[in-house]
Amino acid sequence: MQDRAQLAFTARVGFAEAMNAWAVAMQKMVNGADVKATLSNLASEIRSSM
Repeated sequence: MQDRAQLAFTARVGFAEAMNAWAVAMQKMVNGADVKATLSNLASEIRSSM
């Protein structure tokens, strides 16, 4: 099963933009940004784009 398992996302409006914002936020946190504040800002950004 593990050899054939894969992630399959349902195409949604704004999904690509949300994933890009998520990737940017992850990079910020890896580089030392405050995790709670960064995730809060990310959530607000994603909500406002939907």
